[in-house]
Amino acid sequence: MRFFAVVLPCALLVALGGFLEVSRRVYVPQIWNGMYEKVYDSVVWLPESDESVAERFDGTLGRVGVQVYMLNLTNVDAVRHGSRARVERIGPYVFRKSKKRARVSWLEGDEMVEFTEGIGYEFVGEESVGNLTDVVHTLNIPLVGAIELVMARSPSRMSRLFQLVIQLIERWSDPRVKGIFMCRTVEELLFGYDDPLLSKLSHFVPGINSHFSLLHNMTAEEGYLMKMKTGKGDIDAATELTVWNGVSEISAWESAEIVRGTDGRQFPPAMSKALGEVDNVTHNRVWVAEAYRSVKIFSDGTPGDSGRLKSLRYLPDDAVFSTSTKYHQNIRGLFNISSPINAGIRGRKMDVGPKLFLSLPGFCNVDALASTSVDGIQCDADPKDQIYLDVEPMSGITVNAKKSLMLSVWFGDSYNAVEPKIVNDTFLPVLEVTEHSQASDTDLKRLSSLQTGIALCITMIRYSQMWSVVCVLLGVSMMIAAMMYPKAKDNQRSWQEEDAIEQGDTDALLADDNDT
Repeated sequence: MRFFAVVLPCALLVALGGFLEVSRRVYVPQIWNGMYEKVYDSVVWLPESDESVAERFDGTLGRVGVQVYMLNLTNVDAVRHGSRARVERIGPYVFRKSKKRARVSWLEGDEMVEFTEGIGYEFVGEESVGNLTDVVHTLNIPLVGAIELVMARSPSRMSRLFQLVIQLIERWSDPRVKGIFMCRTVEELLFGYDDPLLSKLSHFVPGINSHFSLLHNMTAEEGYLMKMKTGKGDIDAATELTVWNGVSEISAWESAEIVRGTDGRQFPPAMSKALGEVDNVTHNRVWVAEAYRSVKIFSDGTPGDSGRLKSLRYLPDDAVFSTSTKYHQNIRGLFNISSPINAGIRGRKMDVGPKLFLSLPGFCNVDALASTSVDGIQCDADPKDQIYLDVEPMSGITVNAKKSLMLSVWFGDSYNAVEPKIVNDTFLPVLEVTEHSQASDTDLKRLSSLQTGIALCITMIRYSQMWSVVCVLLGVSMMIAAMMYPKAKDNQRSWQEEDAIEQGDTDALLADDNDT
């Protein structure tokens, strides 16, 4: 009975070790593969995808809020007489942004999907400070563009065409126009207006567009033509753009910029790696449509702001702020977007038109040459808090994102024919736009469940092998000890009897006999 009392626990320990090893080799991979299939079904957009997956790709992921601040030029008359420009922020004007896709078709064996994408902005008056009818004073960007075009075609300021244009501007009686400056409502600046002065100029200078807007409301049917990889056959490539706005490259830069990277909703999932080798993806690439370029983003392992859900924060590569010959970026932190806007994304390098720039709000990370040219604005936020993406690493789904950008336009003594007293080079801020998006509650719950299952699998992988070895070794050791114990006891008894005989201790021998 003693033997079985010892052997049974030993056998149980060995059996437990074997079970843990079998689980590690058989059951855990099966569970992992099941979760991988769920991620695959959520990430890869196919004709047969579940309705919830189709809605995620077909519409806006979660909630996207937009805040717009207009930068009002407060001293127009003083600037026209040579003073430094001063601006003040008015707003915010809050919008709900939506993206909708139409004309969806799968190509190349469902490895690619093509669609048109429209963007809509819905004004949220109760959350805004001000109305869309508020008046803003700023540079007349389309008029400056027209002047640039005239100067390119008629370089001589004594040319008949140039003098005609200058006279028309000077005699224009619209009270909203003051030389190269204007005042318009927020709604006109954001969503467009037709300028009668530019319409008049277009009769003399072909190529002038009399319509101007800073944002665009488009239905899905009239939206941008897009093409991206679905991830079928290569989940790491899911949602990677290959065509944006109908083109596969932007030719207006010094060298062509290939359309690549995702739109920020989805990145390669860490679950695509081998079981037990899951590691944080440290870099990705995103297509920044506003800047007409692809940008690298990096994570150093810093957690994102997504509550209990684990996420990694990705930030733009610092190199994007550096000067660049390719992108005509001559001032650090100031993204020159003049060429693709003026030449068109299909056009060639072209400098004719208004000189437009993007930067972080408040000229954060921008050299003093630009940031000190205007009063009333300063960098009062951490640049790392102005553009980021919080990505759930296992699925690669973005759960929280923010993008803040400021649009500025240059003016200076090049326009002395219209404004003879302007002598300062000025980078005038026009507006700040901040987009903040979050995954839907349904997606957050689903991802939380996924992370729980993955954590359990990884824990079992890390500890089951160790504990299986411990259990087997402990069980075998105990069994060997149990088998050796009776023999050791018999040996001890023999030694005691021999000692007693040598010493003539018969009483000890009799005592031992009685014990037996």
